[in-house]
Order: sequence, then structure tokens, then C-alpha cells
Amino acid sequence: MPINDAVTLVPEGIRRDDFALRLSRLADALDRRLLAAIGPWLKDAWSFDDALFVTNEQFTQQVEMMEGAGLRLRFRIEDPKATGRFLAYAEATTER
Repeated sequence: MPINDAVTLVPEGIRRDDFALRLSRLADALDRRLLAAIGPWLKDAWSFDDALFVTNEQFTQQVEMMEGAGLRLRFRIEDPKATGRFLAYAEATTER
């Protein structure tokens, strides 16, 4: 399914947010600290039970960060127009 189709099929009540960092902030592990804080914040402040984190397989640093944080690959999103596949991660304890 193309990414645009996947986005339009997101059910009401599902929230999608993106964030990006400056490359210079990777050295102080800001990306890892943000990832570690986002899940609990979504649960506590917004009452979300689950969070899904998506990256492209080409961003190996992000893939390693998510796997290192204990997130589990749930599915891949194929987009014939995109370079690489998008990978969707969630907490290992989350079952769908």
C-alpha cells in the first residue's frame, strides 16, 4: 500500500506526529532521550495505550536506536515511489 493511501486510511482518533533533530544533537543522544520520553508521555498525558514509530530502513541510525530501545518491528510499509521501505516499530509487549 502506498504511504499516501496508508495515511488516508488512519482511523479517527489515531494521531501522527513527526520530529527531527539537527545532526549535531545526535552526539549527545538527544534522539534516544526523546524516544525514551515520548512513549511514557503519550500514555500519561494523552492516555494512548500504544505508540507506533516509523522510519525508513535507509536511516540505519534510527533503526538501531528503535531496536536498541526494545521496540519490535511490527510491519513494513511499501511505497513504490519511495527509496527503501518504511519500518513500523512498537513496544515489544504490544500485541495487535
